[in-house]
Amino acid sequence: MDKPKLIGYQPVLPIKRGDRVRIPKGTLVKTVYHGVRLAGKTYTVKVDHTLNGMTDERYGTHNPTVRWAGPGGYWSEADFNDVEKIDEPSSV
Repeated sequence: MDKPKLIGYQPVLPIKRGDRVRIPKGTLVKTVYHGVRLAGKTYTVKVDHTLNGMTDERYGTHNPTVRWAGPGGYWSEADFNDVEKIDEPSSV
């Protein structure tokens, strides 16, 4: 079953700081230093923070994003709809 798409501003997000997410190969990744690129491989990152998206007449609609420290410590981000949350095994 496909997860529901998160479009525009979302007050509550299913991923939070410290969660691990999978960035699939081919995902559009925006970075401060390297600009916009496609992920060349699938990798896992630890989320530093999230952005809730935006819906505005002037600036349009921007989906929520996840951000992490990328190469060289520069921020990298990807659309919430393109990443997969990795469920951590519960410690019993």
